[in-house]
Amino acid sequence: WQRSPADARAARAQVDSLLAQPLTADGAVAVALLNNPGLQARYAALGIAQADLLRASLPANPSLRLGRLQGGGAVEIDRAVVFDVLGLLTLPQARQAGQQRLAQAQLQAAADTVALASATRQAFYGAVAAQQLAGYFAQVQEAADASAELARRMAAAGNLAPLGQLREQA
Repeated sequence: WQRSPADARAARAQVDSLLAQPLTADGAVAVALLNNPGLQARYAALGIAQADLLRASLPANPSLRLGRLQGGGAVEIDRAVVFDVLGLLTLPQARQAGQQRLAQAQLQAAADTVALASATRQAFYGAVAAQQLAGYFAQVQEAADASAELARRMAAAGNLAPLGQLREQA
């Protein structure tokens, strides 16, 4: 989770380091995890859930109220300390609800991380397969060109019928 500009710079340096070498599946996953703003937002939501749990675990602060009453030549100052008794009674339930929200945020962050890693691996292997397929097609094209050239030379020497030459060129 990149919480500060320094964390973002460190992540960028790590991404640059990973991209300076030949990319592997694990490297591609690391780059995706470090560069995904949606995942960073999910981690931020996890931090918010942690803060909410802490807030739900603590009783509300008491407040002090002062008042001034004036009437009939007398001045009376009213002082009161107000404390949320109902909030204190429901503190265990609020803490439990906060723990459930935190657990849900943790599971969602983990699921998003695993889904991104899986999609990245799938895309990486798809790209490697496409690159290998392109290389294979280039080899097939080169072999077909060599076969057509051989058929042209054989036809020029009289060793191949025109139909055979056309078939090889096709």
